[in-house]
Amino acid sequence: MTKLRFCLSFLCVFVLVAGALAQVQNGQFTGTVTDPSGAAIANAKVTVTNVGTNLSVTSTTNSAGL
Repeated sequence: MTKLRFCLSFLCVFVLVAGALAQVQNGQFTGTVTDPSGAAIANAKVTVTNVGTNLSVTSTTNSAGL
């Protein structure tokens, strides 16, 4: 009975840990910032905000608008 209880406890912890590891914490965006004529905009400030956590990350485009 003690072994069964230990195995069930271990299984529960394993399932909880596996679920936590499956959460996505990072993402990646790619693209080009352009003006209405289609020309790339260098040094544009781009801010992405996760509305669920209100976490914002800001980056600046390179000379090609990337």
